[in-house]
Amino acid sequence: MRRLATAWANRTSEKLSRIKLLFLIDANRLSTNPKCILDTIFDQLMPDTGIQKDVLKEWMQENPKLVMFLVDNLEQNVRFEKDSYMTKFLKGHCFPGSNILISVRAGFVKGSSFLHRCTSQYKQYSMAGFSTKDVNLYIDKFFSEQQRQSDDDQGNTTMTQKADELKDILKGDSNLKELVKNRLHAALICTLHAKNEMPMPMSLTGVYNQFVDLLFRRCFYSERNLSFSETFGDDLTSKNLYFEWKEVIMSCLAEVAWDGIHGNQITFSQDKVVESCGSGSVLQDILWMGLLLCSTGQHGDVTLYTFPHQLLQQFLASQYVVNHPPMYHICWTKWCDTKKYEMVCIFVAGLAGAKNCSKFFEVFEECHQVMLEEGKKGACSPCCIDNCALLACCCLGEVSCPSDFTDKVAKCLSHQREICIRIFHRDGDYFKSHTLSALANVISALSKEMGKHGKGTNVKLTALRLTKFDARDQFGVTKLAEAIRSARFLQTLEVSLTGMDCMGTDRAAVVHVLKAIQESEWVRELILEAHIDAMSEQVVMAVPEVLKVKGIEVLKLMTLFPDECPPSCINQRGDKKCCTQEKKTEKFVVKLAHAIKTSQVTRLYLPDNLFTGFALSQMANALTGHPTLKHLSISGYFNGANWIDGIVLDALTKLIEQNPQLEAFCLSSMALAHTWKSTPTKEIGSFAKALRKAPNLSTLKLNLRWTFGRTMHLFAEAVDSSSLTTVELSLHKMTGPFLSLLAGYLLSSKTLSSLHLKGEFQVGKGLEAFILAAASSPILSSLALTGNPFHTEVVKAIAETVSNWNLNDFTKPAITLTLVGRMTNSVKEASQLNVSTPDELQKKIKTRKDEIENTLKVVCQVQETLMKQDCKHGVWVTTEFHEWDYTFTTVINVVGSLQLDMVEDHFVS
Repeated sequence: MRRLATAWANRTSEKLSRIKLLFLIDANRLSTNPKCILDTIFDQLMPDTGIQKDVLKEWMQENPKLVMFLVDNLEQNVRFEKDSYMTKFLKGHCFPGSNILISVRAGFVKGSSFLHRCTSQYKQYSMAGFSTKDVNLYIDKFFSEQQRQSDDDQGNTTMTQKADELKDILKGDSNLKELVKNRLHAALICTLHAKNEMPMPMSLTGVYNQFVDLLFRRCFYSERNLSFSETFGDDLTSKNLYFEWKEVIMSCLAEVAWDGIHGNQITFSQDKVVESCGSGSVLQDILWMGLLLCSTGQHGDVTLYTFPHQLLQQFLASQYVVNHPPMYHICWTKWCDTKKYEMVCIFVAGLAGAKNCSKFFEVFEECHQVMLEEGKKGACSPCCIDNCALLACCCLGEVSCPSDFTDKVAKCLSHQREICIRIFHRDGDYFKSHTLSALANVISALSKEMGKHGKGTNVKLTALRLTKFDARDQFGVTKLAEAIRSARFLQTLEVSLTGMDCMGTDRAAVVHVLKAIQESEWVRELILEAHIDAMSEQVVMAVPEVLKVKGIEVLKLMTLFPDECPPSCINQRGDKKCCTQEKKTEKFVVKLAHAIKTSQVTRLYLPDNLFTGFALSQMANALTGHPTLKHLSISGYFNGANWIDGIVLDALTKLIEQNPQLEAFCLSSMALAHTWKSTPTKEIGSFAKALRKAPNLSTLKLNLRWTFGRTMHLFAEAVDSSSLTTVELSLHKMTGPFLSLLAGYLLSSKTLSSLHLKGEFQVGKGLEAFILAAASSPILSSLALTGNPFHTEVVKAIAETVSNWNLNDFTKPAITLTLVGRMTNSVKEASQLNVSTPDELQKKIKTRKDEIENTLKVVCQVQETLMKQDCKHGVWVTTEFHEWDYTFTTVINVVGSLQLDMVEDHFVS
């Protein structure tokens, strides 16, 4: 950010030449008190200027394209409320049309965070960090600057040697090699090496510990050491004067740092700092070392303190935690609530001695067990548990003797069913350093445990998911591959090859992972994600080789590639008929089709782009007559975003007809159409007939967003199958004629036990006949209706129809009716939502809430109405309503053959 601002000020940037006003705002000094972003600008940048605020504001509003705001490290200040001035500024409400550039560390702009809500409309760019070439260039420039400042020739030679020495050290240490990709860490490591202070051990904690120690010793042995006499006076009998002096100052700093992180503070008032550090020489020495920065307000009446960088604050806070073990529990609690403690947790693992480290991982074991128990009750999300597991692996990478605690972490993770590792949005490469190596050691420990006890072991872990896997630690990836090859417990493996292939020019480590999967004897379910265009040909061609494994029974493949080259590519290649990307894709499809044809998979999940263009004939030939295939699912990469035309349907029809052993078929697509032309009814009819005649097809799932009425009727006929037991249909609208036709097939079906319909339902005789048929169907035991959305009048109509069920005529043991979806106004009210005044809007909102409340009351009355019948059936109605998004879930359960006392016991409990 500062380089951009400097380039603009020096007029050396052509792209910024049109900008007339540029403001560089420091997020560390942002306050919640100002009413406008201009107050912050005047406070930080123009405290003593004669420019009038109103005049500047008027000019900026008239010329927004000529104004640019740079906000640096905004993640360090997220204390703003929903309606604060900063929220309005980030959303572009203050100066619409102006240019805003924000820098934020990875991982902070996601979920329900303040930054995510305010910057969802922004373009996001990810900084990958230094490459190896960049690192060498930075080292040369750093030591050349040191050389320039040195006067004698001997110093010049020494600096040149030091640059070469550091490059050699980085070649032999994979951890430091990853750390220097971050510019801050590159500067710290170069500084330490220049001072002959290289950290031991070579870890992130070691770098910060050594650098802070360097600052302390520089102050201790200087003439500016003001606090020494204040601390010790004339008593110089102690042999460890430096360590005692450092401990006094460090305890003050650590307390301020921890209180700031725990209380979401990055700036501290003078009273707070003075309370911890005093106002005398101790504080002066801290400021001189640069461990705290001091700034004053616009009129010099407010003094604020802040740490130079958030990582430094987190390192100093970890010093406090190490000396206060009761704080360990805070570091290991739910990740969603304590992401701010992540780096503190990692630093604690690196700083704690053997005794404290043992206690630290014991607390991890306790907290992890609590999360698992809460997860069973739905009180803790799986991502929190997974992130706790990943954090434990990161901590193992920082510990001086990780082997002492690997078994403890492995024992904890063995109680999980699966581990999902997400390191794409992590806070830089330091989070990835040694993490994969530690994870590989944990997997190896689990394999050894299973090898000792065989199937009788307590290892519940069966799945490893490496999703959003942007891992540039090649040594760690290679070690993880070896662990996967020998993992006896591993039955399900998911790998994001696209992220893994971003490591650089050498793809040997990625190929090594694929080779390990191919040689594994235990993997049964394999999930691979591959963006073909973005990946190297070496890795792309290695993917089909994995399918040669005889043990893989389930394959989920998510590939993404265009059907044809874009116009830009066509113009670029000129007379050439085919570009390299297109050739790579064709070779991949041919090789993949051959691998699938010769594989022994029973369940196959494929993207629909493998059934378009040149890929269609290859895949159709591979799947038609496949000897072991029993489950086939075809879905769009983005939940069915493509269309299915007549050619594709014809190929799918032949596939179903020539695979009589097929037990499940799922198809998800946006429409049965090609651009503006609908798919001919003949092909759709043949496809529906093939589904109906399939002898062993028991599960059918069709997600077709846009379909014509006649097409819906053809798919309704598919329900009249002699083998189908489970059907799921997702259409845009559930029309009355379609539901009436479906009701007839429900009454005649002798196998259908579960039916799930998704779409927009309409009130009418068709809906009423369908609900009554569900009760009269001799086999149907589960009916789920998902409204998209559910109008209140539709919900009332369903409830009233269910109330008319005659339980005395029930010939089946039970039926469960589930209504799920977002509830909205009636069709009439929904078309009249335009309002002109705030009062009218509030009136509409109140009317909507009252209507939904009355609808839910009607649903709850179903139980009372049905229980009045003199029968031995139990009826339960449960309803959940989420007011924040108007979604609801209603379950109506009718259970037959129950004694009256059992029903009474249920209601009493």
